[in-house]
Amino acid sequence: MLESNQAREKLRKAMEKEFLRAKNEGKGHLQRKAAEIGIERQQMQQYAAGTTIPADVLLMAFMTWGITVRIEDEEAEEGEPKWWEFSMSGRDRGLRKPRPSPAQMSLFDALNELRDDHLEVKILRKGPGRLEVGLEIGFKQVKF
Repeated sequence: MLESNQAREKLRKAMEKEFLRAKNEGKGHLQRKAAEIGIERQQMQQYAAGTTIPADVLLMAFMTWGITVRIEDEEAEEGEPKWWEFSMSGRDRGLRKPRPSPAQMSLFDALNELRDDHLEVKILRKGPGRLEVGLEIGFKQVKF
């Protein structure tokens, strides 16, 4: 099995290779490619040359570019893992803004929650041949 320092070195080399690939894909548009993950063009060049990449930049690269990194252990013995893959799953190449939750319960849900003890009927005015009533519906508080 790989020692921790060997695994770190292989991961660093694999990420350096990914940044070099991204740099080469972005020729002529390196500033834009770097901006996708929130860094400057110069930083992109440094990371592609082997400078240590900060964790937040790694996270953005994984999420934005859909990177999958594979590390292999050539010296693995039988029963030990021969390779590891790292990626971000459940993302479609990019960040998605969370949908805002509704500020109030939908009418359909509110009607389904309606019970007799939520209703209050008040007689407002009585008159000859006429009765004016008020209906108050109290829905339970919705917690968001």
